[in-house]
Amino acid sequence: MTHRRSVQSAFHFIIILSMLLGLLGTFTLPARGEPFDHTFYVNSSEPMTPDTYPGDAQCRTADGKCSLYAAIQESNAMNGADLILFEDYVQVIQFEEHDCCLPPLSDVSDGTTIRGEGLVTLRHAGLVTPNQNNFGITVLSDGNKVQGLSIEYFDYGIVVNGDSNVIGRDGDTIDDYTEGNDLTENAVGIQILGDDSLVSDNYVADNLKYGIVIEENGNGNVIGVSDGVFQPAYNQVSFTERGILVRGDNNQVKGNSVSNCSYYGIHISGDGNLVGTDGDEVYDFLEGNVLGYNNYAGILVEGTQNIVAGNYSGTDSDSHIAPNNDGLIIYGDGNMVGTNGDGISDEMEANYFAGNENNNIQIRGDENIIYGNWIGVLPDGSGLDTSQDGIGFCNGTGNVIGDVSPGLGNVIAYNGYGITMNEVCGATTYNIVRGNSIHDNLKLGLDLNENGVQPNDPGDADTGPNDLQNYPVLSAALRSNVTSVLGTFNSLPNQEFTLDFYASTTCSDIKRSGEQYLGTLVVTTDGEGNAPIQVELPQVAAGKFITSLATSEDLSTSEFSSCIEVVQAPIDGAVQVNSTADQVDLDPDDAVCDTGDMVGEEPECTLRA
Repeated sequence: MTHRRSVQSAFHFIIILSMLLGLLGTFTLPARGEPFDHTFYVNSSEPMTPDTYPGDAQCRTADGKCSLYAAIQESNAMNGADLILFEDYVQVIQFEEHDCCLPPLSDVSDGTTIRGEGLVTLRHAGLVTPNQNNFGITVLSDGNKVQGLSIEYFDYGIVVNGDSNVIGRDGDTIDDYTEGNDLTENAVGIQILGDDSLVSDNYVADNLKYGIVIEENGNGNVIGVSDGVFQPAYNQVSFTERGILVRGDNNQVKGNSVSNCSYYGIHISGDGNLVGTDGDEVYDFLEGNVLGYNNYAGILVEGTQNIVAGNYSGTDSDSHIAPNNDGLIIYGDGNMVGTNGDGISDEMEANYFAGNENNNIQIRGDENIIYGNWIGVLPDGSGLDTSQDGIGFCNGTGNVIGDVSPGLGNVIAYNGYGITMNEVCGATTYNIVRGNSIHDNLKLGLDLNENGVQPNDPGDADTGPNDLQNYPVLSAALRSNVTSVLGTFNSLPNQEFTLDFYASTTCSDIKRSGEQYLGTLVVTTDGEGNAPIQVELPQVAAGKFITSLATSEDLSTSEFSSCIEVVQAPIDGAVQVNSTADQVDLDPDDAVCDTGDMVGEEPECTLRA
């Protein structure tokens, strides 16, 4: 086999090395260790020579040899589990242009295993355009395994139309490292039309249209790392139009390396699929997909109720950079991106979208939830300070970016804009932004019209993205044992608004943001649309800055307010002891309790001082 592992995609994904570990699990597909009822040895390279008497348990063509064609015929005709092996000298089976197909695997008893051991190539005469009639291996029945083959220049390398089949590694720890297939220079590498199959440890590269595609009637399949095996593995997919395309429902795409696709790395158009980790504490650290150098986007989601969790798009676990155009594009509705906040593997469910050339996340759908992700931030905590946006809305209604509950806020940093909302593609309203850590972006943390700070208007009657919701106006932030924030708010009359407050270490009016969520105040405007702001928040060090976001009853969040610096409140002669030491005061006559040492960011004040 000439391609496998010797040809690496342009982006080397270090995260995969840990998959060499043999971790415990339960394999639910047919076990490799089970005895076979019949074993057939292919000793002929003839591609289309049939068996003389299928069903006599003898693989024999008219010239007395055993071709792969004849071995499949014989296997289909016999009851029980069958194994097809190849003699060492059978290395290339060459199909001519007029040769169509081998017989499909159709044994309905106990399935057939074809094992090439990484040494056998099936090669068609040459693929120019996909004619949709040349198939390398076709699987029609259940419980088959296709392992260790190199398949080249077919319209479809492998077609699976049965259920519970294995394409590649079965993960039972027996010869697992020779079980992956190479599928190169086909129109489509692997096509899945059935249910509950495992596609693992395959090298799928340079295919014209799709690397791996699950069609609309394909459900419950696993592409990559499976929880139910002893030794899970990933697929390497690269240099094709779409790396992995999922049109079916309730499938899992986990732990794959997908790069250099001319359209999308992973494209999900079905519903209820999982891209990345399932957060069940079984192989979670192996299940995130790694996506780089894909021309349109690392991941495209068009369906509904899909989950995207634990992936690396534009980077990898070692913070190497491999930009896609967009890290993630969401056209669909009701999808979940990031953690579900159930307390199980929540950190492993976070995605890293960083280093991409356009948006790290682009939203064009409704009612999607984005929780607990790192957007613009590399796994080592650094960033690139790029001019591209963290999250960009082209249109979308009812989306949720973060929450004030612990662990659900996103970290959005080192982008151009942190979040932008415009209406280039349609209405962008009723989108919630709460509880995120937004900092160190080159422009505004949240921009509602991608035009800089949007001025408040009296009565808040203007329209636009998120109805151009007015933001609070803060006037003071006084530090004592709490942080007291004062200000005013004006918007629509006689309505309830939720004001969230944030602390930041720096302040810039062109980079308004909020690094640390502090707390929330709910206010109700009067008949003129006014409401006072007076709230006590956790203690914040003097010299830091407070900002605020407002969210309306219809769940539209404003831009950040301007920042107000935290100052120490006057104490009327009282002092606050913050140390149990016994040091004396530096200057008892200066009205400042200060031993000369520091407690955190404050001068030390002992009881003696």
